[in-house]
Amino acid sequence: MMAHAMAFVAGPSVFQEMTDTLDQSLRVYGVMFSLFVALVETEWQRFMAHVKLFESWVIRGIFQTFLAVLTLSVALADGEDDYHKSLQLYRKISGLCLVGCAGIYVCGGILCFGSLKKARTRKMIELGQLQSALQTLEKQEKEIRKTLARYSSV
Repeated sequence: MMAHAMAFVAGPSVFQEMTDTLDQSLRVYGVMFSLFVALVETEWQRFMAHVKLFESWVIRGIFQTFLAVLTLSVALADGEDDYHKSLQLYRKISGLCLVGCAGIYVCGGILCFGSLKKARTRKMIELGQLQSALQTLEKQEKEIRKTLARYSSV
């Protein structure tokens, strides 16, 4: 996201030429896609309820690959000052990190790590439900024992 934002700032004025306008709009899309990837990675339940497709690790990997290609090809800067050099560095680092993460997601998705994570999450939810049911039963047992003690003493 930082590389796209910096390239947008360093890029030419939007209305100089049509190719410059296309590059600038792609940089804006790069920022928006980066924000979307960040939201997906947080796995915020309210957000993930609306984007069920991105629960699949392979889809996440493909989307991150697209974002990596977009970062490496569009977030370019021509210049020799420190700003342009730092932009080149951010572009390379973020693009390569996205390629690495995308590879992990695709390989993990193919090897069904996502389904293993879902199964583990499902087991944790069931464990919580069972623990709350056990606590409820223990409370009921105490109440029954108290009632039984009252009747046995009479």
